[in-house]
Amino acid sequence: MYRTLDILIFLPLLLRFAIWGVATYLDSNYIRRKRKPATRKILIFTFSSSYGSFKARGFLPNISLGEDRGYLNRQYIINPFCPASQIVNATDITTFIEWGTERFSRWKNLGLKYSRGAMILWDFFHYCVKLIKDEEINIILSNNPFKSAAIAFICSRLTRTPFCVHIRTAFDLQPRISPAAYPRIFGSQRLSKLVQKFILPRAEMVIPLSEARGKYAIQHGAKPEKIRVIPRVIDVSAFPRPDPNLSKELGIEGKKVISFAGRLVQFNYVSDIIHIAAKVCHQRKNAIFLMVGDGVERKSLEELTCNLGLENRVRFLGMHTWQKAAQIRLLSDVSLCLQAGNSLVEAAVAATPLIAYDVDWHYELVRNGDTGFLLPEGDIDGVAEAIIRLLDDPKLARRLGQNARKLAIERHSPETARRIRISVYEELIQRAR
Repeated sequence: MYRTLDILIFLPLLLRFAIWGVATYLDSNYIRRKRKPATRKILIFTFSSSYGSFKARGFLPNISLGEDRGYLNRQYIINPFCPASQIVNATDITTFIEWGTERFSRWKNLGLKYSRGAMILWDFFHYCVKLIKDEEINIILSNNPFKSAAIAFICSRLTRTPFCVHIRTAFDLQPRISPAAYPRIFGSQRLSKLVQKFILPRAEMVIPLSEARGKYAIQHGAKPEKIRVIPRVIDVSAFPRPDPNLSKELGIEGKKVISFAGRLVQFNYVSDIIHIAAKVCHQRKNAIFLMVGDGVERKSLEELTCNLGLENRVRFLGMHTWQKAAQIRLLSDVSLCLQAGNSLVEAAVAATPLIAYDVDWHYELVRNGDTGFLLPEGDIDGVAEAIIRLLDDPKLARRLGQNARKLAIERHSPETARRIRISVYEELIQRAR
């Protein structure tokens, strides 16, 4: 009975959604023809950057970097379909919007899941379109080419507002290492791939974080002339200073420290790190490995550590803010970044020599014999040998670390990223007029 009732309610709701979409599209064409004065306002769709996660990881002070020192008039970061709604003004310019579905919980209790889904979608897109029109937003940005991009594309077409897509990760790497890690839409990897293939050629701009991510985007349909690389940003002026008491606090005084900072997931080759630690610690009794971060693999890694007799040589420090992680980098002798994103840049700015696998974008920052060592994927013996070489040759380690810092500041400074980003925004704003 409820199934029949659900379908009877769902069909007119779907028709209502379609009629509203057509009317909104036609209305937006008329509004755009009026050529209102251009603002500099951006709406970002994300399924990962909630206000709570920003705060917990210590990223709130970095929000101003995305505001480009006042270039943007307003920046809205919207996280769709959260359990509960919340609007937080993080700064005078940036507002976090967590759009919740709690208002439709009664429909769920009645078993009307299709009708509830239609109501949620209609209400959400109605909210987004109203926000775009009322605030005269003229740039829409998605932080990935999947669910966020599908939402950004629909809002873009309904309001005739240019949209662009960030490419932050080489998603093809994930299923090879950890099949369950690939993004899914309605539980389907295939649907995610189809959405990506549909979205990338239709985006006004595709913004990868590196040259390697740009190649990934082109392989999946993005047009080369629409690629604009905006590098990862690290504000050196906000980078923490060394903490003279940290070594004592961690109980690592007099030790040679090899550090890893990141999620404890298969994608980051974390099990390789434990086997590397076994080889290094067997040859260097004063070496200790610090694992900063947490994740689904932590328990299995701790068991592997015990099985290899490394309980006192591999320390799991859990989650910390990026500032605390950076301070641990500063006292490290070697930074281990087998697979890394922002943490690779942070390790370089800490002036520690880098060791990474030759995958993804690493070749752009890790240069063999210049800023660190780039080893073939899975070369555990090679990584262990490189670590031992650096531990035995502090002069080499210091030179590689200083070179890594210099290159990271040159490529990833806020000024460099801001110049490119403003150029992209200006181009998009011109299209919105």
